[in-house]
Amino acid sequence: MKDDYYIGYQVSPTAEFSQWAEIIKAFIEYYRDDKVGVLRRQTQFAGKLADYLFVYLKNYYQASENTVGELPNKIDQFSR
Repeated sequence: MKDDYYIGYQVSPTAEFSQWAEIIKAFIEYYRDDKVGVLRRQTQFAGKLADYLFVYLKNYYQASENTVGELPNKIDQFSR
């Protein structure tokens, strides 16, 4: 995960979401040696999760004063 991936957004995934970034990176690495189609499909899923966590949720929590809970910067902060 590169910190400059989200151009125009002030987010540093490896600093702000280090555990999430490491898990997503490991997930992608796991499928790297697999078939191209599987790799492409799985990395798309991982990319969408990263976008949701690193951009959408971060911006939502910053913009919403009445948000319940906190931004899950670490995996153990995530709740259902």
